[in-house]
Amino acid sequence: MKFDQGSFVVMYPGKFESEVKIDDEGVYTFNSWDGEKREDGLFGLWNSPGDFSRFVYAWVIPEHFELIDYKSNRDGNWVARNNTISFFAEDVNSLTFTIRYREKDSDSDGVSDRADRCPTTAKGVKVNDTGCQLDSDGDGILDLIDACPKTPKGSLVGGKGCQPDADGDGVFDFLDQCPETASGLSVGSLGCEPDSDKDGVVDSKDKCPKSPRCATVDENGCDLDSDKDGVVDSKDKCPESPEGAKVNESGCELDSDNDGVADSKDKCPESPKGAKVNA
Repeated sequence: MKFDQGSFVVMYPGKFESEVKIDDEGVYTFNSWDGEKREDGLFGLWNSPGDFSRFVYAWVIPEHFELIDYKSNRDGNWVARNNTISFFAEDVNSLTFTIRYREKDSDSDGVSDRADRCPTTAKGVKVNDTGCQLDSDGDGILDLIDACPKTPKGSLVGGKGCQPDADGDGVFDFLDQCPETASGLSVGSLGCEPDSDKDGVVDSKDKCPKSPRCATVDENGCDLDSDKDGVVDSKDKCPESPEGAKVNESGCELDSDNDGVADSKDKCPESPKGAKVNA
């Protein structure tokens, strides 16, 4: 008789040959006295030419397995103690018995203890094939507590699995082109305050938030008025009006009598209409 991890003790007065093989997967193979081979997972069938006067079977369950249940088609005594189970019966023939067992999984994560590198995983937590909690983005923070579970590979993260944002504007530091934005200010995708009129002065400081496109502005975001005549340069057709001169809406000096001489230079500001005048 050959066996692996288990043993049979059979008392029978006649002669017969038998072989029992049990592999690591828990598959039992029985060759009966007449050479007929039966192989059926955790199921065994034993035949003999006549009744056995006594039949004893003992099975040692490997340390990393646990017993589920056991049964036979004949009356007998089962004894399970520690990692050993045995069966004893008298006057039996065509004996069928089933022993079911499985690899231990102490933390019930679906990975057997033998393969589990994290054997005390909390119940219900998703794990990988080594029995450890998942870290889908590979940032070193487990998915269970990762507030940013899709962090780009190789990114530095904080304790919650998110990339740092030093100024708290909602834009991670590695993208933030304005890393010292004041608290509470609205920013764009690059972490900088918006500049709606594109004049180079951010909206929060722009006193003229609708400056014409490409206008030259001062530090307040307003159009320059180089000659201080009240007409901004972008609309001033006479950008060098004398200081204090009265100008029209185009920024040019007034010529009240329409004689072609600006009031600031006109020594005869009430010349008759159409009169010819000197310079």
